[in-house]
Amino acid sequence: MATSQKEYQIHNIHNNKLQHQYETILVNQGGGSLGAYECGVCKVLAKYDIKFDIIAGTSIGGINAAILASGYSKKYGIRDSVKTLENFWMDLAEKHPPLVFCSDKQRSELAALNALLWGIPKAFTPIWIERGGSPFYYFFNSPYLYDITRFKNTISKYVDFTKLQRRTGQQQSEEGISSGSKRQQQNYYKDNKHDDAGDDGDYLPSRLILTATNIQTGEPTTFDSNNMDITIDHVMASAGYAVYGLPWTKINNNYFWDGSFIHNTPLKSVIKASPRYKKIAYISDVFPLKQEKLASNMPETYHRVRDMLFHDTSIRLAEETSDIVKKHISLIEKMHEIIFEGNKENSPNYHHKNAKTKSQLDEIKKEYNDLVSNGLGVILEKLIHIERKESKGHRYIFEDADFSIATINKLIQDGEKDAEDALIRNKIISK
Repeated sequence: MATSQKEYQIHNIHNNKLQHQYETILVNQGGGSLGAYECGVCKVLAKYDIKFDIIAGTSIGGINAAILASGYSKKYGIRDSVKTLENFWMDLAEKHPPLVFCSDKQRSELAALNALLWGIPKAFTPIWIERGGSPFYYFFNSPYLYDITRFKNTISKYVDFTKLQRRTGQQQSEEGISSGSKRQQQNYYKDNKHDDAGDDGDYLPSRLILTATNIQTGEPTTFDSNNMDITIDHVMASAGYAVYGLPWTKINNNYFWDGSFIHNTPLKSVIKASPRYKKIAYISDVFPLKQEKLASNMPETYHRVRDMLFHDTSIRLAEETSDIVKKHISLIEKMHEIIFEGNKENSPNYHHKNAKTKSQLDEIKKEYNDLVSNGLGVILEKLIHIERKESKGHRYIFEDADFSIATINKLIQDGEKDAEDALIRNKIISK
């Protein structure tokens, strides 16, 4: 059977460098109810059978990542787990009666206010409702304002933590080139209908990386399924956004808040956790970087400040660093070629006459090989941005607290549309 144009485009992007070691990664930002946008993005990535070696996230993006990774199929990637993710969002959404006399902005503002005052049935319960008393009392007498027991229960319905156990040494040793290019080679054979594609055992489960912030040290912390059993506590530690009154999580005498306090896009943590391989990265930005209209009041000013802070400059920094490293590696490769191609014993340019010189050159070669083997992880082979656009006339600072079913559905639809556009723009699929 001939390969379709769309299949060919995907194959072309992900398999044109099979001889190199690289990984395909999905990075989810934090953003409260805006995480539903990432669900829409992932529906499209699943539709086009894009598989991932690493799925990472922080805050609500970490919850999305845990659901996707725990349901990851060895054969079908996130195709099945994205359905679970959508069910999670439909379960989480508030089913309020439609407010027919309100504009979309008014309806969304009321939904956010309702969530802040009364909580969300499947997620947060205000402690003043559980314990009695005034919100103002707890604001000045408690380090948090909401109980998250119901959220833990909801997340546990959709995350199979038995599948997020520490990956075995055998899996990690197999990962190497198979994590990126071997798996893509399997896709290559499958897409091109070869008979020697291997069985399902050749596919490896996706690695989960979550990030949190250590409250007392102020340092970022990475929870990695490669070296620990991921539990509900790790997920909640990643999602404790204290600004909105969510509590910290204690793990082994350490206390954690949301990872977004340091990096809302944990790309840097993924690179640091897996530095050996080049990366093809998919990132959905839920906080728009661009906004043409200036703010007309302080709430809109705070809204714009929030978008700029949480868009996260680490993405741009990673791109710039990657370009610099590429140039440096290219220069070192040229120097390496000149030195060692000209120092083979059969070469007319062979000139080192003693063991000391040869030993020095061998040491340089060893350092070069170590650099190439262990330093290329900062190189982004391709970075696919999927960016949420600003809603016209719909700007307020608590939009990420609107969990109404109408807003959740719209965010999912927006994520699907923007993902399709981004994949076409990056020539991963054709029109």
